Amino acid sequence: TLTLKSGIKNLFGYGLDGNGDGTPGDDYNITYTTLMLGDYDTTGVLDLIDLAALVQGFKDKDYSYELAPFSGAVPHFTSSPDSSYDIEDLMAFGMTWNWQASLGRSLFRQWEDAGIDIAIETVHDLIYIDIPEGIIAYELQISYNPSHITIYSPENTGDINLTDNDEDSGIYTLLAITEGKLAVPITISGREADIMLSFRAAGQDGEIISQLTRQLSLSAIPDDFSLSQAYPNPFNPVTQIQYAIPGDIHVELIVYDILGRQIAELVNSKKEAGFYKTEWNGNQNASGIYIVKMTAGKYTDYQKLMLLK
Repeated sequence: TLTLKSGIKNLFGYGLDGNGDGTPGDDYNITYTTLMLGDYDTTGVLDLIDLAALVQGFKDKDYSYELAPFSGAVPHFTSSPDSSYDIEDLMAFGMTWNWQASLGRSLFRQWEDAGIDIAIETVHDLIYIDIPEGIIAYELQISYNPSHITIYSPENTGDINLTDNDEDSGIYTLLAITEGKLAVPITISGREADIMLSFRAAGQDGEIISQLTRQLSLSAIPDDFSLSQAYPNPFNPVTQIQYAIPGDIHVELIVYDILGRQIAELVNSKKEAGFYKTEWNGNQNASGIYIVKMTAGKYTDYQKLMLLK
């Protein structure tokens, strides 16, 4: 904002009439908006396309994308290009992006599937994403419930990475340039939680190489073995049995009658650590008391089942 003060007079001695009411003595204000440094596509937001343009400028020695040396305070930078790329150019972009993120206006953007499909895997404490070859930069966003999930910044994100984790709105954002497999560390409180993940990768001249949005379910790792009470119980004729194992192990889940005779084998296989559930259909059995036995290594537990017809 520029202000012309009311004391200004023209060559004939007339005072400044800032508000145009015919009487001198008022300030005159001019307010205008400039683009943020690094907003190459003039969208008002620094994002994947802008980072890709800067990185491509570095690689091609195209000095039209230069941002430094710069002066002033973020976001009111004044750039004085010197036909040379260095760490200052990255700092200018990073400081402006961080200022933008500090405004607390995080917006999760969902993208329709386009370009190369990428592999996404989840385990109890990591989200794995295969970053396509030949990209210049990529953007990852995760929408999550901060009460159930904690997200940490990954380590293998290359020389350029910008992160923002808005825990109020539950939106994590990462801009980076690395290739290969990205591993995002997470912690889940409770048995499971859902997230929404969006991803975009840009190549030469801002071309979108891959973009997608996925809803993912994440499962936690239990602290110990457990065999939960079946539900419903009493039941007719189907009940659900839940169990938990803290590590990879062979698990047996067997149903016996009160005389100790085996009635049904529900599980007999090696399982990875996690929470599980299975069903028993007692439709072929008479009403009465049954016992389900869980065996996993040295761990053994029993639960009573009541079938009522």
